[in-house]
Amino acid sequence: MATFDRFDICEAYHLAEMLWNRSGWLQERPSNQRRREACSIQLARMQFKPSPLLSGPEDLTDNGREIYADLLHRLGLARAYCRAEGCWEPVPFDQGSDYCAECIMADREPTEPVQPWLGHDL
Repeated sequence: MATFDRFDICEAYHLAEMLWNRSGWLQERPSNQRRREACSIQLARMQFKPSPLLSGPEDLTDNGREIYADLLHRLGLARAYCRAEGCWEPVPFDQGSDYCAECIMADREPTEPVQPWLGHDL
């Protein structure tokens, strides 16, 4: 279960916007629509500076990955992570498999079952 950690939360939102943006911002997030500004502007106001090494979910802490997974689920972007060994790709809602497209093509072996989604708001 994820714990409250400001840095992990900021990194998760930064990564979600970096990987899932449309026209430069995360349009699925209601507060972005209301304010008409991106998460990155809000994070900059908080003086958050992401690591230059942050490029995907695998670079987050375990807690950060849980926060990121919950965020994607709440925004309706993805339902789970791929179940293949070492893969942190999200699986979209419209895909009928527990594996990302790349792992399906590579026929990778499954790992333990996907963790259930967190039931709390961040």
